[in-house]
Amino acid sequence: MKSHFLGLALLSLISSQVYAHGVRGGGHVVEVNGKLELVDLVTSATCHWISGQELIQQSSGVSSILTKIEKLDWYLALELKREIEYISWCMTGSLYSVPANDNDSFVQQLTRGVQQAAFRYNESAYIDQDKFNRLSPSSQAYLIFHEALHSYLPMGLEMRIFKLQSLVSTIRRIDLGQITNRRSLHLNLSQNQMDFPLTVDKLDSHRKSLSFILGPIQDRLALVLKTKSPESLIQPNVRKAIPYLAKWDQLSVQNSESSISEVLLEIFKEGNLHEVQFVLNEQTYERINPASVALSVYEELSPEVQELVKNSRYFAKIVQN
Repeated sequence: MKSHFLGLALLSLISSQVYAHGVRGGGHVVEVNGKLELVDLVTSATCHWISGQELIQQSSGVSSILTKIEKLDWYLALELKREIEYISWCMTGSLYSVPANDNDSFVQQLTRGVQQAAFRYNESAYIDQDKFNRLSPSSQAYLIFHEALHSYLPMGLEMRIFKLQSLVSTIRRIDLGQITNRRSLHLNLSQNQMDFPLTVDKLDSHRKSLSFILGPIQDRLALVLKTKSPESLIQPNVRKAIPYLAKWDQLSVQNSESSISEVLLEIFKEGNLHEVQFVLNEQTYERINPASVALSVYEELSPEVQELVKNSRYFAKIVQN
């Protein structure tokens, strides 16, 4: 997905000190109940990494809010879900505290009693597990959106923290049913300078194809396996949508047929003979030759799958040509 240039000066300083003079600070032990233990194993500063998919499954509020956003702007909902899934999430102990106020803002920021529950660093988000567990399900969801929304505000943006907080407030108002139409949603996003194209009106006619092309491999796999002619999942004119897409999605749509080939590769590699036979004998392809896709990873396939490919009508077409 897109490149991220987020970071905290604090972590940058720590990193520069560590790497400027070689390897440092390893092999510490600490006394625990009269015995020495390796710090790595007893500190709360270790990461329990979970994927974005797992986090969404664990936090029901996220899925509920995404469904509400989807009713107003399906492309934005798709994007936010992908961004949460893209981030690596570290559930950990207490975090360093960074300023919660925005010196550029003309609005007085709350500072007393503020505690650090999470922060974002490049493609990772660090969450204090104890504080997270003490939040309500809805606040857990808002915290997850807060960390994901960092991706859409340039680091040098004036009043950045204030605008980020306003974006989270927008998410909450959608959740509460206070924003009920696309125009109002887009006004809130644009006023806070969210770096994402608000062109879904131009994309509505391509929704089915774009949802397939930009969706996760698991969703595409399920659709391909229940479609007689998988190429029909992509509209011939879907490339007309490219100018209105986020820049990181444009290449995927430009090479839209590769999304089907990627699914076929997955089917051949998994080696489910029923699915392989379905692809080779019961489905229809005009522009993509499934046997050619299989041959590109032929050595990785099981002998049974290799045999099915060589005996298929699609392999015969290759031989004839």
